[in-house]
Amino acid sequence: MLSVYARIFRIHSFDTEESDATFTHWTMGPSNEHELAIARIVDQLSMEGKLFPTAVPRIVAALDFMMSRADSEFLVRYLQWRMANPIPKPPQ
Repeated sequence: MLSVYARIFRIHSFDTEESDATFTHWTMGPSNEHELAIARIVDQLSMEGKLFPTAVPRIVAALDFMMSRADSEFLVRYLQWRMANPIPKPPQ
């Protein structure tokens, strides 16, 4: 299940600066079951139009595990990424 979800949400971004020939490639997707659970909750809030930086306590409360430092870092990165790349709300 993780690999399917990771493929769906794997995003490729390329940052280039014309004055500087730097090239950056990054992906945003869950790499383990904890990250998958975090991404699902964040995505659900995004689809409901309820995703704000203040949603972190709500997201943490919805998890059924204690977050590690890596989980917390993923939550912050994924929340920021999802806010910049929202999922459109489904039509009513």
